[in-house]
Amino acid sequence: MAKALGKEDDAAELLKVKAELNRAIFDRYYDPERKLFRTRDEGGYHVLTNAMCLLSGSAQDADTEVIVSVLLSNGG
Repeated sequence: MAKALGKEDDAAELLKVKAELNRAIFDRYYDPERKLFRTRDEGGYHVLTNAMCLLSGSAQDADTEVIVSVLLSNGG
């Protein structure tokens, strides 16, 4: 939206913050063994958590095929 409003500096800063946040989410919650995002630090996995990680861009370094497969099976 910042870019659409002609606020290029704000848009660049927001993209930087988004990338940093996505990396932090990936580093903290992605489980490389299960290939899913944990819902909390102690574990546990939820379809909505993984869907939000896909939509937000946090899953760009994840095995998205596994996440999509789990979403399509509704967590089964």
